[in-house]
Amino acid sequence: MSSGKVGSAVQRSKIAILGWSTPAFRKDEPSEWLGNDPVLGRLTCPPLTRLNLQKGASEPLIFNRVQTSHEGAETVWTLGLRTGIFWWSGRELNSGDVVRFLKRNLPALLERKGVSLKPVPEFKILEVPHEIKVVWQKDPVVEPFIFNGVPLWQESQRQDSDFKFECVGRFIPKTDGRGFTLTSNPRYQNEAQEFLFQEHPTSTVRGGSGFEFTMADEQPLALNR
Repeated sequence: MSSGKVGSAVQRSKIAILGWSTPAFRKDEPSEWLGNDPVLGRLTCPPLTRLNLQKGASEPLIFNRVQTSHEGAETVWTLGLRTGIFWWSGRELNSGDVVRFLKRNLPALLERKGVSLKPVPEFKILEVPHEIKVVWQKDPVVEPFIFNGVPLWQESQRQDSDFKFECVGRFIPKTDGRGFTLTSNPRYQNEAQEFLFQEHPTSTVRGGSGFEFTMADEQPLALNR
């Protein structure tokens, strides 16, 4: 992997990314490492929030606002949802999608992240357009940035997909035996591009088609809204 240079892929229709480690890529749900991967993960299956290593702070990604407030004994997480985010199937992400994801995954996430509260405090999730509120009956001890590196996903709505899940990335992955081919999600305002991820170069990759970046560089999620 080259370092110290950042290349632009805007004018290329096919870009090969070589030497980028791709551990086991599950097909039933996103692999846990994917949410923290700054290139392959960010292009295909971005997380709800992330740890920005350059700023040394957590920040929203799919959310555009994360707040914690207290109303009596209750703790309230308010999560604002970006617009212009689309599933691989083409449907726009809405707050109901996030509510379903949280109801399905939040209790297990608390246990996986090492929260020792047992039982997990009771909570309810309220939905309004472009906003979600998680209302805890008592202080859950953790903050909303427990979602750092947690990719948003749902069961796939695509009949032609290699995967049983879908995410909201700008690119749609397909396995090809050597790595992954990423094709632009047409709902985003992308230049039509394809990325080929290969951990080990092969003869199918021609010289001059590489894409260079440093480990700290992250690919943008989508429109900055």
